[in-house]
Amino acid sequence: MKPEMPDIETSDAELLRSFSQGESTAMDQLVARYRQALFSWLLGMTGNHADAEDMYQEVWFRVIRHAGRFNDVSFRAWLWKIARNLLIDFRRKRRPDVSLDAVEDEDAVPLVDQLTSREMGPARSVEMDDLTKRVMRAVTLLPAVQRDVFLMRVEGNLSFTEIAETLDIPLNTALGRMHDAMMKLKKFGRGDPDMKTETPFTDIAELEKELAQIAPLVRQGFRQVGGPSLRVENAIRSEALRHAAKKQTQRAWPLYRRLAAVAAVALVLFGTIQVHISKQADIKAAIAKAKASDSADKQTQPAEGTHGFATLLLEIQGLNEDGFFRPEEAEPLWL
Repeated sequence: MKPEMPDIETSDAELLRSFSQGESTAMDQLVARYRQALFSWLLGMTGNHADAEDMYQEVWFRVIRHAGRFNDVSFRAWLWKIARNLLIDFRRKRRPDVSLDAVEDEDAVPLVDQLTSREMGPARSVEMDDLTKRVMRAVTLLPAVQRDVFLMRVEGNLSFTEIAETLDIPLNTALGRMHDAMMKLKKFGRGDPDMKTETPFTDIAELEKELAQIAPLVRQGFRQVGGPSLRVENAIRSEALRHAAKKQTQRAWPLYRRLAAVAAVALVLFGTIQVHISKQADIKAAIAKAKASDSADKQTQPAEGTHGFATLLLEIQGLNEDGFFRPEEAEPLWL
């Protein structure tokens, strides 16, 4: 399935809100918007394509399941916070005796081997070997804490404030790790990692200027490695469709309940009217029978000044000659 092109005019928060209301295509746009950036960060932190795919799928599963709970200002920061928590769990399971914040990362797997395994033209291969390959090797050899901050800035495009909040560290610590990472990458980029005369960055503006030259090479290298597989993307879409359908059913349920209540009231009213009509028919039949009997009695034994049986029955019932209640003696229907 080809990834859907994201709608850049709709904010992340609006897309997540639409998905929470049952619109599955909104999640498709969010996934497409962060597909390569999130996967590259996970790949850079795990050094393994299969592990990165597993974590990438689980990140989006958690976004889908907890979309209604989002109340942060930045969806981007929320997304990376979820990914960061999963990375912590991943590292604890794989290397329980080594903290994620350890300075050294001896088990880092260079992504250069994956880069060189891709089919490229001669000119492209020379370019990759000469510059991008060298920068990518430097990135994979960064300590985990520095690589974490560096890739959040380059691939995630998070601000340093968002990075500090995501990692739960002071802002100055995040800036310090970025500074150390950039100094090492600067040395590797010039082909002399042991260079001792490199001048530290004096401010953030100078650091960002150097980063603007390195970042495109890093992004290029990760995109050469590729993104998540079609299997993973289909699994994420299926999960989104399932949750969207569930949300639509939940939204429609109150309407079903209201319709059921209206139908129940209608049935009660219909039954009451039917009972009333049946009683009226019985009364009319009794009156007609009484009139017929009264007429027969009058023909055999006429009595002047006396009421017939039918007339007496009408008076007792409080009805007029047509079988309806007299206005002055009528009682409310519902009593």
